[in-house]
Amino acid sequence: VEQTAPAPSVTFETSPDQYKHWRLTVDGNLATLTMDVREDAGREGSEVSSNAAVYFSNGLKGRAEEDKFDDDHILAGNMHVLDLMDNSGLIIREEVPMRNALNEVLRDWYVDDCQAGIDRWNKRVLEAHGLLKRITLPSRRFNCKVGVYADKHFDPFGNHLGTEDWERRKYEWLPSPDDKRYLHSIQATPVYQPGQFADYIAPPQRGINRQPIDFEYVRTAQ
Repeated sequence: VEQTAPAPSVTFETSPDQYKHWRLTVDGNLATLTMDVREDAGREGSEVSSNAAVYFSNGLKGRAEEDKFDDDHILAGNMHVLDLMDNSGLIIREEVPMRNALNEVLRDWYVDDCQAGIDRWNKRVLEAHGLLKRITLPSRRFNCKVGVYADKHFDPFGNHLGTEDWERRKYEWLPSPDDKRYLHSIQATPVYQPGQFADYIAPPQRGINRQPIDFEYVRTAQ
């Protein structure tokens, strides 16, 4: 009788000091997990990942809106075509198992969702007011810290740059140290009260799901 090898086990024994964008603090019996985005840490997930395949096979990872896909939701034999980089630095198209490409499949959905929002801004704001400029998404290769493009330099259009060109031009596209100091200065005083907004945020016309502006979305323990 042919036996099927068991799926690899998955553990979550990750020390909090390895978290990239979260900070865990413990005060007695109270643990607080706070989002603390590190701009230099990059996005999560390499284009080709055995971890993604393991998580999917164990039911811990899936595609966005997985229930809408008309397939077996197992993906054992499915393939996916990715843009990768060969040893000479050329961008090539390569077919890889779908399970191993799930990080990029999820990123496809995320990029498409971002593009839909940008298309609306371009049409409803810039075009509607007669402006010629348009907002565009940068290439996925731009300022990438994880995956096949990590430690390599590309401009927002995906063109390869040498280290000297990157160092000379990077602040044309990324916040400079002065920019970051300014942003930190205007975010120095937190605003917590419902219906109040920080000075750098324009108050919306209405709340989420047409709730009033001062609706208490989150109730905190006193």
